[in-house]
Amino acid sequence: MQREKPGSSLTFKGNNADEFSAILSRCKAPGRVEALRDAGFSAEYDFVAAGALGVGRAAYQGGLTFHQKAEDSKFLIYVPLSGAATISSSNRHHISEPGKGTIIDMTSLSDIVINGDREHLSLIIDQSGVVRLLSAMLEQPVSGSIDLALEFDLCLEAGLAFSRLTKILATGLNDDASLLQSPAALSSLSTGLIHLLLENVPHRFSGALARQPTLPSPPHIRRAIDFMQANLSQSISISDIAQASQVGIRSLQEGFKRFKGMSPMAYLANLRLEAVHRDLIMANSATTVAAIAQKWGFTHQGRFSGDYRKSYGCLPSQTLRSGHSSDPDGR
Repeated sequence: MQREKPGSSLTFKGNNADEFSAILSRCKAPGRVEALRDAGFSAEYDFVAAGALGVGRAAYQGGLTFHQKAEDSKFLIYVPLSGAATISSSNRHHISEPGKGTIIDMTSLSDIVINGDREHLSLIIDQSGVVRLLSAMLEQPVSGSIDLALEFDLCLEAGLAFSRLTKILATGLNDDASLLQSPAALSSLSTGLIHLLLENVPHRFSGALARQPTLPSPPHIRRAIDFMQANLSQSISISDIAQASQVGIRSLQEGFKRFKGMSPMAYLANLRLEAVHRDLIMANSATTVAAIAQKWGFTHQGRFSGDYRKSYGCLPSQTLRSGHSSDPDGR
């Protein structure tokens, strides 16, 4: 049995694999549920989507396998309450069990097997939101994959806080829906969860976060970045940026080197590469790499392709093709 709940929410209770497959495909990504041979199953599942965050609560009995893989970048995070699940991802097998949080890149997920009683909370977070927050924490653009560690300890202080926040979200979205009436509180909780992950779970940018100065960038650096963001598609020079930041060119260059580890023009190039990357993912089949590159100020195609590959690990044409292969609904 499946039914809609108020808001962007779904719930399921029963043992029909086809109905459950339809629910999970709408909540997470296209997928299929199969009962294990000679073992039936029963499931209770609630899911609420709230912006870039989705919260699920599940209880299973019996045995079942989930075959699921997202075509767009999402993190699936499990907070186990009881029982175990075997997760296969990128030719690796991992046991999800109480006391250990699990972080899965859904583009590499193969299947999840549950055999016996199991309860867990789950979060689905768009990786783009994580990247945006990490960029804000580092005060510089982030490119490429974050590579969050697969597992984190829920018994340590940060893990306990993560579990508590996840339970508050599940209650406030599923039970009384109070958080749906308070967008500011929901946003703060969601941001807090991502902060806990980025500050406590190892990833590719952990070292950069640890080296981040305790003081924020000075006003003239922030003014320069705001000017860059507002004029990304325009032809702007170091003199234009210095004038907008209200300091001289030398002071601007020294400030960027100290607080950003690069020159102002290199920072601008990174911002433009990030804009190109977003456009390539969202482009339709009639759009070309050259058109997008020129839109954001890249006129030398060979140099642009090399810089893009260095930042994102693939050619821009590959990103464009992968965007075309997505379903019309974005899944």
